[in-house]
Amino acid sequence: MKLRVAEGRRPGYVTVTVFAGVAASVAYALLRMFSVIPGLPCWWRELLGIKCAGCGTTTALQHLLRLEPLPAFSVNPLISAAYILGALICVNGLVGVVAGRRLVVESSQTNVWIATGGILGLLALNWVYVYLR
Repeated sequence: MKLRVAEGRRPGYVTVTVFAGVAASVAYALLRMFSVIPGLPCWWRELLGIKCAGCGTTTALQHLLRLEPLPAFSVNPLISAAYILGALICVNGLVGVVAGRRLVVESSQTNVWIATGGILGLLALNWVYVYLR
C-alpha cells in the first residue's frame, strides 16, 4: 500500500458513497437525538434474540457528534472507528474538490484481500465485545 497525491477536483466513487452513508447516518442520529423520529428495532435482535455487531451504532454516533469519543468507543469500538475514518475520507474528498489535490491509497489485489480478512477479524472481535458488554 502506498499513498500518493492525486490531481483533479472530481471526487471518486468511494468518496461519494462514503459521504452519502455518513450524511444519512448523521441525519438519522440527529433526528433520534432530538426525538424527532422513533428508533428502529434491531431486526437481528428481534429474530435471534442476541446483539449484532452493529448494536449501539446510533448511540455511538450520537456520542461522536457530542465530541465524546470515549463513551462512543465503549458502546461500539469498530463502528466508532469506522465513522471517524468515514469523516476523514469525506474531508479528504472535500479538500480534493476545493483544492484540486487529495490523498489516494494505491494497493495491490493481495493487500486488498489481506485488509478484507483483517476487517472481518475485527468485525468478529467487535461482535464478541458488543455481545459481552
